[in-house]
Amino acid sequence: MAAHYFPYIAGVVVLGVLVLFHEWGHFIVAKRCGVRVDVFSIGFGPRLWGVKRGDTDYRISALPLGGYVRMAGDNPVAERTGAAYEFLSRPRWQRFLIAIAGPVMNIVVAFAIFWGIYAFASEPYVPPTVGEVMAGTPAESAGLKPGDIIISISGKTVSTSAASVDAIRGSAGHALEFVIQREGKEIRLVITPALKKLPNDQSMWMIGATIASQERRPREGIVAAAKDAALQTVDASKQIGGVFAGLFSGRVSVHDLAGPVGIMQLSGQAAKSGPMTLLALTAIISLNLGLLNLLPIPILDGGHVLMLVIEGALGRDLSVAVKERFVQVGLIFLLGVFAFVMYSDILRVVQNHGH
Repeated sequence: MAAHYFPYIAGVVVLGVLVLFHEWGHFIVAKRCGVRVDVFSIGFGPRLWGVKRGDTDYRISALPLGGYVRMAGDNPVAERTGAAYEFLSRPRWQRFLIAIAGPVMNIVVAFAIFWGIYAFASEPYVPPTVGEVMAGTPAESAGLKPGDIIISISGKTVSTSAASVDAIRGSAGHALEFVIQREGKEIRLVITPALKKLPNDQSMWMIGATIASQERRPREGIVAAAKDAALQTVDASKQIGGVFAGLFSGRVSVHDLAGPVGIMQLSGQAAKSGPMTLLALTAIISLNLGLLNLLPIPILDGGHVLMLVIEGALGRDLSVAVKERFVQVGLIFLLGVFAFVMYSDILRVVQNHGH
């Protein structure tokens, strides 16, 4: 029973830690700017547990789907006293720093995790191993299973996941003979790749299974590790940015996104694969969280930044009515996207359990 809930427990922990860092970024910069913070919450909804220190109520709330920092005077609709410790009383540049501090903290956390992996983790060689096998695909039909180790494809020995993928993509749809190792025994499977259309209007031969491997990698020096971590952070950011751009251009469907439930499942699978895999996934999720919050959409941190930029260009604050409408539009949009992604997550879970 415990094993059944393990993916969700791992996911809650990963999301909770990343939300903690995100909100801590807002919190620490707000405090440094002289803003009073009334609530620091992990989760939304009713308060389950907490402790008050000074002016701040540090709490854990019922719904572990995010978090928030409530600052004095941060609601443009609520009555303000004009006190210096209120958020809207601070200079515009300080409000800008407070708004971007959360996303920046997530990006820094991602970089720090990558840095630690490169500097301190010496990973042993792992042969190409099957991860997830998608339902209704050639891999499933042929009997390929998660955990199978691929030894050769059509008589050619493969030692990395890249070599395996190259063999599949270069098959031109011809049947491939896989020699795999399962529970110490060698098994031969014949798999015929299927042509799958990609979001960028290209097509690729695939079997419907993820394949991963790890080349032996020695530990790096601190400086070299920092350089590689920076490159990894930039490369991953570009890929995530490409997904966001694809969403707005229609090349990527919202159905393909993973919400909280999907992230929990991925975290559980990564945890089973080992601490390094879980750490790497945590870095990617942190980067996603940071970049997502920088999108110029009302309600998100990027939306607050956009309003501050507009106000700076105009040389005055926007009216309360404009800000209210701005927030309402963003809230409706995000609730719609969130509901659709949650529906897709749950549908995938049900379908996977059905198979």
